[in-house]
Parts: sequence; C-alpha cells; structure tokens
Amino acid sequence: MRIELDEETVKALDDIRRGKWSISGRGHSDTVRFLARYYVEHEAVEKLIEGLKNDIPVIMKAAFGRAMREALANLFSKVEGPDSV
Repeated sequence: MRIELDEETVKALDDIRRGKWSISGRGHSDTVRFLARYYVEHEAVEKLIEGLKNDIPVIMKAAFGRAMREALANLFSKVEGPDSV
C-alpha cells in the first residue's frame, strides 16, 4: 500500500517518530502502525470523554463549591493543640 502525504503531514509524522523511542525503521510504516494502534487503544477513552463533555462543567462547579465550603470551614474552625490560644 502506498500513501501520498503532503509536507505538513510528513513533518508531523517525523515529529511523532522523534518523540517515540519505540518507533524505528525506514520510512513511516512503523509510525503509521503506531498511530493506528494508539487510536484503537484510546478510542474508548475518547468516547467516554465525549459522552461526559456536557457534564464536566457541572461536576467541576459542584466540586469547587464543596472545596470552598470545606476550606472556609477549616479556616474558621477552632484549632486544638499545644500551640492553640
């Protein structure tokens, strides 16, 4: 199989190959093979994130609110110990 690539794609493949020590060999056959495996392995994670993308801001807002309440409660709670006044 032969794949025609433009210069921008070739540069991107060169960068990927340089960044991954496990990719070696002549040409970009190993790089394309690596990218295909990477896609298959991470596709499920991408689908999960896609499904949650609308819920993430709501979850973060609720978590931030809980964290702020706890921080303020700790700030104004009585300190007990040998150094307390």
